[in-house]
Amino acid sequence: CFEYGGFSEIRGFFLNNSPADKEFTFELVIPEDEVLAEDGTYREKAVEKLKDFARILFIMPQVRTIQTGLEESSGIVPEKEIMEGKMPSAYPFAIVSEKMFAQLNADDYEAEHINAGGVIIIPKKRKIK
Repeated sequence: CFEYGGFSEIRGFFLNNSPADKEFTFELVIPEDEVLAEDGTYREKAVEKLKDFARILFIMPQVRTIQTGLEESSGIVPEKEIMEGKMPSAYPFAIVSEKMFAQLNADDYEAEHINAGGVIIIPKKRKIK
């Protein structure tokens, strides 16, 4: 278990689902109700804490995307599919490279350009309060 941002629990684990593609995932699991309100909106303070942490992780040379998801979401989208224009998992946000962002429909996202050539993207349909 980890501690960060006042969340009650954070667990992390590595998955090596795509060794041939030289991709692995590191998943941090946070109680969903601490990020997502009952009405389906995301809690702004929690999202900001997670974005701050993701900014730090993204500057690591081995990190190429950061995707977020919910327990019932369909999972992480492979880098190759994002490069083909598929939307990354962004519940409520993702960080992709400038190169990947160029493949996406920018009109669908609020975008914030960050260090190390990254872009934090939030789908416009996500509600954060």
